[in-house]
Amino acid sequence: MKQLLLSFVFLLFFMPLQAQQTIEQQVQASSDASDAWLEFVDQDRYGESWDKASDLFKLTIPKGDWVALLNKVRRPLGNKTSREMVDIRTAKDPQGLPAGDYMVILYNSSFSSKPSAHELVTLRLEGGEWKVLTYQVK
Repeated sequence: MKQLLLSFVFLLFFMPLQAQQTIEQQVQASSDASDAWLEFVDQDRYGESWDKASDLFKLTIPKGDWVALLNKVRRPLGNKTSREMVDIRTAKDPQGLPAGDYMVILYNSSFSSKPSAHELVTLRLEGGEWKVLTYQVK
């Protein structure tokens, strides 16, 4: 009985820590995935950014339309000069989207033709990998 009680106390104490580590790992993994995906955008490799995006993203916008949109919206901003993550938030089963895990990341960014901008990247966990679902730059 004493061993069972100790096991229960152990689980109560360490399970929240384990869950927190899992959240921290998810935050890090999603941040890394966002940074890697943004590199494609920064290098004007818009078609490849579409290829690396989530399946839901690809159902939302055809590849040719995505490339045309970024040529119109992102290319005029010029080269990225800085990007700093200022916020990251988790979301589980958000309303209006398929059930699952999501991350929303906000960056303060600078570009050669726009010194002050904000980028918003939403990622979705698909098949164990974080994939970009939305990208906005203002």
